[in-house]
Amino acid sequence: MHSTEKEIWKKGINFKPFRDSVNNTSAIIAMMKQKVDKTPLIAFPVNNYESSFSQFKKIFDENSVKFIDGIPDRIKQAQAQGMEVYLNNGHFNEIGNLICGQALVDSLKNFSYN
Repeated sequence: MHSTEKEIWKKGINFKPFRDSVNNTSAIIAMMKQKVDKTPLIAFPVNNYESSFSQFKKIFDENSVKFIDGIPDRIKQAQAQGMEVYLNNGHFNEIGNLICGQALVDSLKNFSYN
């Protein structure tokens, strides 16, 4: 099976298909930002794998979208404490979802969205 991620990891962020993807994603986020007008738009990753994490952060920063980046650290902390946070298919289980949700609630309170 071909994995684009593996190719990006090998070739880096200047790999043309990846650069094109970043530019397209930024344009889509700009359109979303325009469409939602004054409604807050918030982005959050659930992992911090490079090179996508830094590019996502850059995209959202450039488009003035609040970016919550603490979820991957909370997930890693839970795993370090022996908690199982994923299902067999790579998605969060109930514990992972609770950790993610609490991180979002905490961040939204800090943004005064309570």
